[in-house]
Amino acid sequence: MSATKRIMSALLLVLGLFGGVATMNAAAAVAAPHAVVQSGTQTGDQVGIQANWRCDWTATSRRVDANCSVASGYVRMWGRCSNGGTYYTPWVGVGRWHLWVDCGSYYLLSFGFNSAG
Repeated sequence: MSATKRIMSALLLVLGLFGGVATMNAAAAVAAPHAVVQSGTQTGDQVGIQANWRCDWTATSRRVDANCSVASGYVRMWGRCSNGGTYYTPWVGVGRWHLWVDCGSYYLLSFGFNSAG
């Protein structure tokens, strides 16, 4: 694996662990699938895994698609479009899911995932 890919993989993991946002240039299209892996822990009285999931995603300048596998907890995807709207998928639980946000004739500015235990 190249150094650039290792750095990008580490950055995606860190962003996922801390509720980060994956962004992209609106004019660019990403052809290869990417993965966001997250498992969070809680501190204090509630120790344990909050949610455990993995989403492989592909994005174009107007749409993002994700194939997600949820082992525990709940996940949803959101996308921010150039019309000023932020759109959310429904929350999904344990299982395999195909999630997407389509901005229609507007550009996809950013997207990300939320999880809950």
